Amino acid sequence: PPPVCDDDEDCAGDLVCTAGVCAEAAPAPAVPAVGQVVVSELLYDPHNGLDDNDAEWVEIYNNTDTALSLEGCYLFDEGRAENPMDGGADLSGLVLASGAYAVFARSDERALNGGLQVNGTFPFALGNGGDTVGVWCNGVVIDAVTYDDGERFPDARAVSLNRDAEQLNGANTPD
Repeated sequence: PPPVCDDDEDCAGDLVCTAGVCAEAAPAPAVPAVGQVVVSELLYDPHNGLDDNDAEWVEIYNNTDTALSLEGCYLFDEGRAENPMDGGADLSGLVLASGAYAVFARSDERALNGGLQVNGTFPFALGNGGDTVGVWCNGVVIDAVTYDDGERFPDARAVSLNRDAEQLNGANTPD
């Protein structure tokens, strides 16, 4: 049986005290590579009694079979693409489980954002006439989506835009 412990000092080598037993530490979650975390859905023009300043939202998706750490990652829009750390949404501290989604909105107040339970907020506005929104990690654009208001994408007033399920694998992510 593994040694019993009260804290990490009771354990030998690289073992840590977990629930009173010395065990190997769980590996740190990986950092995402290009295409592993994608923008899966967004709402840029809420309407129906909801205000853009509160109810816009972006959903991201981990399309891998492992948990990914978003330490050093930012959600950005076109105006922050060159330097997402300046005005983008810092995603540090979030670990996105395999196959999991996370939602970020302009407001975390459910009465204002349409009733969403969000993982975080972002400070920038999504352009109603078009914009680019993406995920940037440690100096690399992991994924980005550029939308418009009617030329290539439908006029999405009061409805969200979502990627086709076949595109959630990151295959169409910029290099």
